[in-house]
Parts: sequence; C-alpha cells; structure tokens
Amino acid sequence: MAAEPGWNGYAPLARINLARPRAFCERLTALGVANSVGTYHLTSCDQRPMFSDFADTPCRIAASFIESLLAVVMTEHDDDKRIRRYADIITREAVAWTSRC
Repeated sequence: MAAEPGWNGYAPLARINLARPRAFCERLTALGVANSVGTYHLTSCDQRPMFSDFADTPCRIAASFIESLLAVVMTEHDDDKRIRRYADIITREAVAWTSRC
C-alpha cells in the first residue's frame, strides 16, 4: 500500500511591477512574509551550479521572469488570519514602495 501524500504547502504567484522587485521581496521577508525570492533567493536554473556547464551566458528572459515573481510561501499553519495579514503587508508595502522609488 502506498503512503498517502502529505501536505506540501503552496505558493500563490503574483507578478510584481515595481522598481527593484528583488529588494521588495527582501523587504517582505523582513516583515515576516516568506517568499520564493526574498526568503529562499530563487534564481533561474541556468544559474545553478549543476547547469552552469550548459549555459554560456545567463538567460536574461528567465532572470527577468524570476525577478518579477512573488510567490508567497504558505503551509498548513497559515490560517485565514495569517493570510489576511500577509495580504495587508504586501498591499501596504507595495503602496509605500511605489512612493519611495
């Protein structure tokens, strides 16, 4: 009998149209919103050591895509209250970021 798969979490994706999106994601991390870029430093595959022999130059399209991506990491511990808090922080910070940059 195969084991039943357990919770694997999920990450809603959003495209960021802000100046310096990676810095914005890092700001969200500092405020407690775990995300793929700011927290886990997501990079394109061609920048990973295991693939470096296959890429002569970095793929600008992949890098641009990753830079504009916000994937908020969520787990089974994130209830409606916490998800609302994340949404409020992201909204507030996006507005503030736009006025600063």
